[in-house]
Amino acid sequence: MELTQGCQETVPLSSICGFVSEKETFSEIDSSFYVSTENILQDKQGISSFGTTKPNERVTPFQAKDVLVSNIRPYFKKMWFATVDGGCNSDVLCFRATDTQYTYLLKSILYQDKFFDYVMSGAKGTKMPRGDKKHIMLYTIPLFSDDNLQRFNSLALSIEENQAKNRQQMALLTSLKDMLLSTLSH
Repeated sequence: MELTQGCQETVPLSSICGFVSEKETFSEIDSSFYVSTENILQDKQGISSFGTTKPNERVTPFQAKDVLVSNIRPYFKKMWFATVDGGCNSDVLCFRATDTQYTYLLKSILYQDKFFDYVMSGAKGTKMPRGDKKHIMLYTIPLFSDDNLQRFNSLALSIEENQAKNRQQMALLTSLKDMLLSTLSH
């Protein structure tokens, strides 16, 4: 059964989230995690690693469960669902759900290719296009009933938990592989 079934009404993206706009120096955010457009992988594959920056650089503070999207050349579809708190540079848009009940819905909406196509339709510039923030917040999304939103969140949370377990198992297996290879090479 599709969760948007019966969703005739739409609302703008701004009804479930906003951009984090405050700025702080990197040394003030109490985190060593820094993200720029270079760290975010193409095609919504997350991040490669955390970057570095000067302690006095002005950054946008992000929190775990914010969605970070590179605003330079949106057609690369660089996106990360934050798993830690940190800071990002001004070329990265930080989306934050207005209410925790919208966290996974926001992630799912921004994950869609349709969203990135929409961003490109309002982008400014040709060589290095950037998404237009006002245009982005007008993106239309289905209005979920409370029931459907609750079911969606239950399903999304289950998926998130399974993905976290898989990441832990992969880290353990990588560690065991490295240990075995080290032992065999001696």
